[in-house]
Amino acid sequence: MLVQVAIPGPFPYGLTYQAIPGCELGRRVWVPLRQRQVVGIITSVSVHSAVAFTKLKAVSSVFDEPPLFDASLRELFDFVRDYYHVPLGEAYYTAMPQLLCRGEPLVGKREKKGIGLPAAAQFVASPIQLNPQQEQVIASMSELTEFGVQLLEGVTGSGKTEVYLKRVEQVLEKGHSALVLVPEIGLTPQTLQRFQARFGAHVAAYHSGLTETVKRQVWRQALQGEIKLVIGTRSAVFLPLQNLSLMVIDEEHDTSYKQNVGVPYSAKNIAIKRAIQLQCPVILGSATPSVEALYFAGQGRYAHFVLPARARGVAPPTIKLIDMRQQPKTAGLSRPLIEAMKQHLQKGQQVLIFLNRRGYAPIVLCHECGTHLSCPDCEMSYTLHQRPQALICHHCSRMTPLPKSCPNCAHPELIPIGQGTEQLEEKLQSEFAAYKVVRLDQDSTRLKGSLEAALEAIHRREAQIIIGTQMLAKGHDFAGITLVGIVDLDYGFFAPDFRGMERMGQLLIQVAGRAGRFLDSSEVLIQTHVPEHPLLRLLLKEGYGPFAAALLQEREEASWPPFRYMALFRAEHREEAALLAFLQKVKTQLGGQAAVRVLGPVASGLRKKAHFYRAQLLLESSRRASLHQVLTELEKYLGAQKGLPRYLIDVDPLEV
Repeated sequence: MLVQVAIPGPFPYGLTYQAIPGCELGRRVWVPLRQRQVVGIITSVSVHSAVAFTKLKAVSSVFDEPPLFDASLRELFDFVRDYYHVPLGEAYYTAMPQLLCRGEPLVGKREKKGIGLPAAAQFVASPIQLNPQQEQVIASMSELTEFGVQLLEGVTGSGKTEVYLKRVEQVLEKGHSALVLVPEIGLTPQTLQRFQARFGAHVAAYHSGLTETVKRQVWRQALQGEIKLVIGTRSAVFLPLQNLSLMVIDEEHDTSYKQNVGVPYSAKNIAIKRAIQLQCPVILGSATPSVEALYFAGQGRYAHFVLPARARGVAPPTIKLIDMRQQPKTAGLSRPLIEAMKQHLQKGQQVLIFLNRRGYAPIVLCHECGTHLSCPDCEMSYTLHQRPQALICHHCSRMTPLPKSCPNCAHPELIPIGQGTEQLEEKLQSEFAAYKVVRLDQDSTRLKGSLEAALEAIHRREAQIIIGTQMLAKGHDFAGITLVGIVDLDYGFFAPDFRGMERMGQLLIQVAGRAGRFLDSSEVLIQTHVPEHPLLRLLLKEGYGPFAAALLQEREEASWPPFRYMALFRAEHREEAALLAFLQKVKTQLGGQAAVRVLGPVASGLRKKAHFYRAQLLLESSRRASLHQVLTELEKYLGAQKGLPRYLIDVDPLEV
């Protein structure tokens, strides 16, 4: 008997080995590969091979454990391989915890001794208080017991999480399991606490911030049916939960659900595919659904449910524009915003200032010759950080001390240009010395437990002024915030990506939704240099729905998704000329395909990163099947070549 084994590397469907006793589908095995041993997954069994049986190597050993992947999961990974055009072994390795990829046992030594295991808990649901709108939505959703995609659109504070909780409760009462996905680690602790407080059951978290030991433990407990509910980020979509009967994708519009390196999969698409296999419903929730989701709802492919009002009966915040043209500024803030901050703080309320730019200043230049300090590996401006004081490249993470003089002319005066969250924090602490300022961004929450501590300080009202990036823009429920100030969103109007305006609108609505979730008389002040922009006016006057409809009309006129299908062929090389020549050769190879248009090659948005030049081809077609046929042919062509630059096929790219 022969077995096909998925292993890491450029092997589209794995490699064939002679079987030994214990070889079962879905089990891990050690197999020889050249001069070493690697961990693989048995994906199929056969008795025929194009290679003579005597020339095939045998499986070295089989892991003493049950199969990790059942038939539905193996089918799911076949889909990932075929749809995203990646080697099958890479798909499996993306899903498994690293300890399992390295050949560690499924049960760790500490677990064998009972150390670190949570206490057993029975499912006990506390009452859920729902308003009539929520009850109506839940009743309609509950009618679907087989596959279906349900889009839950609800304004910020409308109680979407309560709907999730009730639907999960219905699943757990039947003894089945559920999966709830959130876009970022920052939302996981809060969401986990709400579900644990509600159910009192063993609810697990699964995300990249956990140790590999904990991730392995959650994987094992899911496989053995010991946990029924997981709150996780993107990678949790692959967990082997038993009797999975419901999947919830919160903030479905968020780009974090798409992986951009390695296997460029979309967790949202994978969840829908898995739901089709298991014949269970999927809930996509958002206050600002993606344009594609609204299009599919309009086509009748998604069931569309709407929660139009805040659950607690609190009035939505008033939103005002502050024209920044010729407006004097203090710490990057206009006088109207500063005065509004003083009024709200004097009432004992909290203020959120949103600036989606971390660091102290995004540019440092010489006052004498104008040279700006840039990363030699990426050719992009360094960002100045004060804690620690250093120049950091936000693309490759290169760090260097701030020089005492200009490297070009030796002049000693180097000046920061622009403003980041560190600088804003410094100036607000000076301007509002009587109040505590807390900053939440990727830098301030880097240490373990720092995010939870900062969120706790906000909830306890120990911090009155909160400065945050987009990690605070969604999902968080702060009772005391009655003023939100948006410092700078103008970059969204000029983004080179056709989805730039959509992201700007979503971010604006999500940030504004942090204001007045428990209290009336809340307001949102938006600083802008383009207050007359028609789409901005439409968004603020008529709401997100008409705004998204206008974007959808633009997409149709320009033949952008969802009206056409796209893929990017990305490549990188240390020599730009060689890179462009390679891409041109690939384009020539793809020539003559009437059903697929190939554009490029052109430099990527980030032209150089960590010494490597980056460029891409854009493939687009009106038929998905035609696009994938061409990509399959491209795979075969590249598989026969040697010495190629690093490349990646990105199907359904979110950033073009």
